[in-house]
Amino acid sequence: GECSAVQVYCSSDNYGEGDFVCSEIRRLVAEDGYKYRDIVVLARQKEQYSSPMESAFERYNIPFYSDESHNASHKALFIFIRMALQIAADPDASSEEWLRYMKTGMLGINDDAIAAVESYCYKWSVEGDMWSKPFDKNEKTDYVEKYRQRITEPLFRLRDRCTDATGREICAAIFDYMNDVRVSMVLCDRYNNCSTEDAAVLASIREIKQLWEQLCTLLETMGRVVADEKIGLKDFAELFVNAVSKLRLSAPPQTLDCVQVM
Repeated sequence: GECSAVQVYCSSDNYGEGDFVCSEIRRLVAEDGYKYRDIVVLARQKEQYSSPMESAFERYNIPFYSDESHNASHKALFIFIRMALQIAADPDASSEEWLRYMKTGMLGINDDAIAAVESYCYKWSVEGDMWSKPFDKNEKTDYVEKYRQRITEPLFRLRDRCTDATGREICAAIFDYMNDVRVSMVLCDRYNNCSTEDAAVLASIREIKQLWEQLCTLLETMGRVVADEKIGLKDFAELFVNAVSKLRLSAPPQTLDCVQVM
């Protein structure tokens, strides 16, 4: 017999399917009195539909929530700590490593200063332990040297504290290092002048809070597990990277009335 509750729709690609689904959701809400929270979108191969559906939801201005989680290791905060440990563990760290560390944005250094330091490194072939010596070879000596000190000195202090240290002492040194470079303040400053009514801003703030809590919890856990056992900073960094690779990041619903994607 006839079944009006089920529709079959054929599209040339996933983006067309996303448009159809979103147009139907808008119709159900506008004409049939449904709430967004009454609607669930199911996809058997969710990873193939993630990008097309997110794009369609944004175009149709439909609030949605997906319980999909992402690996946290590629986020700037964890890249920053990973690079800090990598450089602190290696006195001969390359300029490429130093520059990647700087470009995470966690030091609160502006782009012009980073560009000046980078230009100096390429011009004078700065590598390895040359980062521990003054940058004094051009007319912008004071400017570039000021930022070299700001970039390197906290890491050199971290390196010194982690030499012949226990796991607990290394974790304490990392916490002090984060205070030294004012990471939490840099994260807060990013959104001080942003509107908290902006859904994207709220999502970013929630993500940063989640990342910060994950980082602090991880370091506290590693401090308890490794505890009073002495461990080299290079070995500790490998443990840290391995632990971070298992962390997952999920975004909570931005509003109670939203479509759930499963």
